[in-house]
Amino acid sequence: MTKTLTALAITCSLKPSPAESSSDLLGSQILDALAEHDVAGTLVRAVDHVISPGVEADMGGDDEWPTLRQRVLAADILDQLFAEGAQLGAVRARERNPRALPCQRLGNRRANAAACACHQCIHA
Repeated sequence: MTKTLTALAITCSLKPSPAESSSDLLGSQILDALAEHDVAGTLVRAVDHVISPGVEADMGGDDEWPTLRQRVLAADILDQLFAEGAQLGAVRARERNPRALPCQRLGNRRANAAACACHQCIHA
């Protein structure tokens, strides 16, 4: 019998649950693609947990990292999504090129022509 692989996707959205998150959407899409290959996946939103800063495996107190760390170590596949919010991406594009405009085809959510073939996006 073949062992089922497991995947853990940790998203770093700034929005706590149950708010919608583009980072969670990306994580879910990755896990859905892995599920097509019989990989069992779990999505964790980091902001929903108390993760204390520091360099130890357990910073004590109410630190939830030790429990999350066990899940990381147990997973066969780890996907850390340090995805930025769409607005932050647009702000960074404008910093590089003040004339940058959000792409209308992507609902004013991106200023990145790599994600759109409309050729209306202006970027550095």
